[in-house]
Amino acid sequence: MKQRAIQMTEPDKIPVLLVDDRPENLIALEALLGDMGIDLFKAESGNEALRLSLKHDFAIVLMDVRMPGMDGFETAELMRANPKTGRLPIIFVTAAMKDTEHQFKGYEAGAFDYLLKPVEPTFLRSKVRVFCDLYKQRRRIEMHEQQLETLVCERTAELNNTLNSLRESEDELNAFFSQALDGCFFMMLDYPVFWNDATDKEQMLDYVFAHQKITRINDAMLAQYGATREQMMGLTPNDLFEHDIGHGRALWRRFFDAGKLHVESYERKMDGTQMWIEGEYIALYDREGRITGHFGLQRDITARKKTDEALRKNNEMVEKIFSMTTTCIAYMDRDFNFIRVNKMYADADGNEPEYFIGRNHFELYPNEENEAIFRKVVETGEQHIAKAKPFEYRFHPERGTSHWDWSLTPIREQGGEVEAVLLSLVNVSERIIAQEELSNLNKALEQRVRERTAELQEKNAELERMNRLFVGRELRMIELKERIRQLEEGTGKVTPEA
Repeated sequence: MKQRAIQMTEPDKIPVLLVDDRPENLIALEALLGDMGIDLFKAESGNEALRLSLKHDFAIVLMDVRMPGMDGFETAELMRANPKTGRLPIIFVTAAMKDTEHQFKGYEAGAFDYLLKPVEPTFLRSKVRVFCDLYKQRRRIEMHEQQLETLVCERTAELNNTLNSLRESEDELNAFFSQALDGCFFMMLDYPVFWNDATDKEQMLDYVFAHQKITRINDAMLAQYGATREQMMGLTPNDLFEHDIGHGRALWRRFFDAGKLHVESYERKMDGTQMWIEGEYIALYDREGRITGHFGLQRDITARKKTDEALRKNNEMVEKIFSMTTTCIAYMDRDFNFIRVNKMYADADGNEPEYFIGRNHFELYPNEENEAIFRKVVETGEQHIAKAKPFEYRFHPERGTSHWDWSLTPIREQGGEVEAVLLSLVNVSERIIAQEELSNLNKALEQRVRERTAELQEKNAELERMNRLFVGRELRMIELKERIRQLEEGTGKVTPEA
């Protein structure tokens, strides 16, 4: 039974979204693009851009990065996370992405490209025109895909009409091929093949890998492979996946099973260098339902993969530091809301790390003096170091007073403004207790020395007194002997004469 096709129509004007918190910038962009016959939508915030992107199917979004509230990166990430807007092309128009780090951040957020202010009008219009052409092609492909999905009995004829339409608009296709930033190509079979449950698919793959050849390719694709047109034309899957035939056959089987494929895969350039590509492919059929070849659109994501790997390793290193260090560490935003804490920090408070995320430091640990110090660090961008600072849990007085060495270090964004702080703490309570005990011992020792000194002084005085008495006795004995001698002489004891 024949079903009625659901018709999709192309809009009279291609919708384009402009996002900037400054009305004057939106007016300037509108002036540059107003005569291109496109339908311009304007948003002055990230939230407004998100609402519009859910209501309209935009060909491209031109977005400023620095906006109050939700900036361009956050807006792009939210668009990318939503299936409805996940593939929406975004170009950042900003003066804040001149360094590689911001550019990588933009690409990771989902941007296709970026333009630096002040914008070159010709360059801007050219990029918008390319994405509008891509939008037209995408809309046509979506129309054909919907017809394939809803009109199973007529899908062969509909796809053939699509192919005929592409052939009839050769000039437009040439413009698309030449202006597209992504690699575009056709790979056609020498002879169409059936691909269904009755097919010996492994045997059919042998034929496909030897007889499906690149028949058309654009300059962007040649640049990806570092090849000339002569080197690429006529290549087969056997040639492209010579480095890993098994991987290639698995991809092709998935592709032909579904009729379309979106995949990230590794391939080899002409010089043997490995590269990562992200590709979208659609199979082409004839009137009998046989596969005649396919159309592919792919981009080189090697740089993104390397960045992802570097970030992964960096995150692993940070994770090891967080998990292995004996120092309590807390990472907070500039308003002192916890972003992350390590296990040591959480254990010191008797909670799990997840407990702190999103909570404010001074709601958990109110302290006017410390809050003033924290705010000064954010305002001045200067680190603060405290030694043996006493701390009492306001809501848990039973824990008593503890002492901490701590430092608060500002984390700056690329522009130099403090965007976060890192709090590092070491509990020195045992050291303080030991110092107090040592001080008490020293005081007790000093008191004992004073007492012993007083005792010795008293003994010494006694010895001096006794010595004086002894010396007096000696003198009196000498005087007595002298007196006796004098008396003996006075009694006339004379020796008799002969």
